[in-house]
Amino acid sequence: MCTICIRIMGASFSSSHTETDCPLRASMYCSICARYGHLHNNCPAASHYRPSILYIKNTDNAIRAFLKEKGISYGTKIHNALHDYADLNGLRVVYTL
Repeated sequence: MCTICIRIMGASFSSSHTETDCPLRASMYCSICARYGHLHNNCPAASHYRPSILYIKNTDNAIRAFLKEKGISYGTKIHNALHDYADLNGLRVVYTL
């Protein structure tokens, strides 16, 4: 059994393998580099990481304040302006409560 399985699953996993052949390691997904094989807290690309998600409260006032802070004119279609800004900057908009 490899050290990854012992650390996560304890001694209950009985398959004999090394860290390079670990099925648990192969199933781990990193949300930073979008690859399998490790978790985000062990990502080698974390130092070059730029957040790709724009979290914003789903209220007109919050969206207007954000657009005003960025110097974006929005007219009456604030959601369209927000999504246009996100697309130009490689971001995905996630609305919060």
